[in-house]
Amino acid sequence: MSEIITKGYLINVIDYELFDQIITFINEYGNVFSCIAIGSRKIKSKNARQLKFGALLEFDFFMSRNIDKVGRLKKVVALDNTSFSFSTNNGLIVLNQLFFKAKCSGKDFYNMYFNNLELLKNNNDQNNVIIKIFFEFMLLSGIKLKLNGCSICHNRKIINFDEKEMGFVCIEHNTSQLNISPNVLQILYAIHKNKLSLLDRYSYNDKFLVIKFLMYLINSYIGINLYSLLLY
Repeated sequence: MSEIITKGYLINVIDYELFDQIITFINEYGNVFSCIAIGSRKIKSKNARQLKFGALLEFDFFMSRNIDKVGRLKKVVALDNTSFSFSTNNGLIVLNQLFFKAKCSGKDFYNMYFNNLELLKNNNDQNNVIIKIFFEFMLLSGIKLKLNGCSICHNRKIINFDEKEMGFVCIEHNTSQLNISPNVLQILYAIHKNKLSLLDRYSYNDKFLVIKFLMYLINSYIGINLYSLLLY
């Protein structure tokens, strides 16, 4: 095993055997690593006190040369005092689980993670940020949504979303089996234009419908199932 020291953010923890855990984190270059934290469930564990969601951490670990095996954590140090209540912060749960399941990599993904984490730290509406997270993740994953007008004729009077066209459609070109409400269409357009503050005018139910719709697209076109997160 080769020793690596890198900075990043904790995105997932799974209990393993009696006193250990499997931790997963994204580092400053957008790489996602998993390693076993020996004894981190023990009361006196120094690493356990440092493993904080949302805080910038320095990980000292041994990376396995075998791609099918996880590395081993040597030491972790929290570099700031950020501490989220993970069980109640829906935005952070979604952000972490999306990155954990996607196993994505690259500086652009790290920047996306960092920027949305900062929005959550600043107490922005969590559903607004979740919509932004899903939308940006789709773009980085290569899914281009056509939201500047009708995706066929560019008519600005749109009435629905067509999954085949991956964009808005006007009444003349509406053959979609979907029935997307006007408020959902407006939210999609606002986030497309990067106008996050405009989402404040919409209800919780409107935003929830957008979140479910984006989850559907991510599952259909990227293969990441996040429906269990709707329980939160």
